[in-house]
Amino acid sequence: MAIPHFRSVGWSCWVRLATVLGVSGIAGCAALPPDIGYREADALVQSRLGVAPYFQDRTIPTADGSAAIPPQIDRAAAVRIAFRQSPRVMESFSRIGLSRADLEAARRFANPELGFSRLDAAGAGDQVSRSLTLSLNSLVLQPVRTRYARSVLGQKQMQVAHEMQDLATAVEVAWFDASAARQIADTRVLIAKAARQSATLAQRFFEAGNISRLQLAQEQAAAATAEVESTHAGLIALQARTALATLMGLPVGAAWITSELPGLPVAPVLDPDDLVELAISQRLDLGAARARLSMAEDALVMARRWRWLGRFEVGVEREHDVDGSVLEGPSFVIELPLFNQGQDNIARAEARVALARSRLDDLTLRVHNSVHAGIGAMAMARTIAEQHRNDLLPAREAVVAGTQEEVNFMLKGVFELLLAKQAEFDAWQGYLESVRDFWIQHARLGAAVGGRLPEESVSGSRHAPIVLPEHGAGSTPDHHHKHGDAE
Repeated sequence: MAIPHFRSVGWSCWVRLATVLGVSGIAGCAALPPDIGYREADALVQSRLGVAPYFQDRTIPTADGSAAIPPQIDRAAAVRIAFRQSPRVMESFSRIGLSRADLEAARRFANPELGFSRLDAAGAGDQVSRSLTLSLNSLVLQPVRTRYARSVLGQKQMQVAHEMQDLATAVEVAWFDASAARQIADTRVLIAKAARQSATLAQRFFEAGNISRLQLAQEQAAAATAEVESTHAGLIALQARTALATLMGLPVGAAWITSELPGLPVAPVLDPDDLVELAISQRLDLGAARARLSMAEDALVMARRWRWLGRFEVGVEREHDVDGSVLEGPSFVIELPLFNQGQDNIARAEARVALARSRLDDLTLRVHNSVHAGIGAMAMARTIAEQHRNDLLPAREAVVAGTQEEVNFMLKGVFELLLAKQAEFDAWQGYLESVRDFWIQHARLGAAVGGRLPEESVSGSRHAPIVLPEHGAGSTPDHHHKHGDAE
């Protein structure tokens, strides 16, 4: 649409427009505080986990990732190290930086546009035009844009905090895997050692003519199998250590190890309905989904309210004609909503509301089901671990003790004793794996709830670690303490 020209009204219009631009510029020049967005995300993580990345205050990791790394890392230390060292923290918090930039842009008015043209009238002189134009859309919609951008930043804070919770859960799961794998590898070394002793003894018996070649071959095959399983367990331990190191942002070759796997805690009383209610109230991804729905509904209201507002610009223009005359006056451009009254914007906004509502409903259902499934999975994992601790391990230890007595009275041979000890080590490995599975389910249930479980915040107890037997035998009058479980 062509810009109309008016009679000269002097420099007053230029002064008034410059005043508006100056006031607008002053109002929009204040920058956001440097910690806005980052501080809120840290607070959300802190309130749920008791620890946070403290993104604004964290130190830059060293090149080898070894700064302040303890030689032995428990699961709490693993999470703290990941929050300080992991590149995933920077990746997530960078998205807050992008939302901060969007908020900065929304808070500021669009820049005025300065126009200039110079036309040569074939030797008769030059025609010079100057114009200054300001978009009123930017002025009118600035509060709406700012409010929406703040909502986006708030939603991004919850999303990033949820990603930090996911990172903490992944680190805990990886720590349980790595700790159990290291102890299982140690167990397999002992099993291989016992099998090799049995094969060596069998070789001596064979040379003395006390056993057949077939019996010797069976012992040698058993020893070779145990050594293969020991090597395989070492490989699994290395892979688990690598996965944990990657999540923590540490080199796998650094001089650190995981501490021992903790024993079973006292069985908590968990009410599924209470945990679901807790999850609904504190899950940050649910909060982010609710924020997205609220933003979509606000956008729909704005699309309907401002559907008639199209392009709307005001300005002033000054023209020097070829005859030396000067033309000056205000100008404006307005878009007439004849063919498009914002129907497309309203339709898109309605679709976004429906999409956001469906995603919120789907996530709510999945949270409900994951809490119930997590309680059941943790209870079954506990039952399996308790069966190993209370039934299988004592039985295997009794078999070793009884076999030892019969060997002492020469009622059985030493090969039977070595086989009994190997079976006891196998039971220890099963126990370690079952306790590991319990703690993994425990961590996943905490993630499903959206923070620490109620029993953690109430008891806060430390669980004694599981300590492997050095020689594979040794009956224990109190298995709770021997196996590192809570009283």
